[in-house]
Amino acid sequence: MSSKSLATVLAVLLSLSFLGACTRAEEDPEARRIAVDHPANQPILGARRATEFCARFGAKAVRVQEEPVTTDKMIRMRRSTYECLPPGIQ
Repeated sequence: MSSKSLATVLAVLLSLSFLGACTRAEEDPEARRIAVDHPANQPILGARRATEFCARFGAKAVRVQEEPVTTDKMIRMRRSTYECLPPGIQ
């Protein structure tokens, strides 16, 4: 692998780890709900965090609410709320 290719791969990995670190979550295990703050252009990060949370209950994460975009430390953020539903229910 050339040094330019290696530098590109490292830059991508650092960017992804930075975006992953930008997610924050408020978990409510009793209600089986999770609210995730994630970069507005990366909703998959919120969905992944919710999927991991709901997997603890053997449930599926379903987004039930999405709040408008806000700016936090120069990053456009969005809060998505998910409920954990039994498999097969949507």
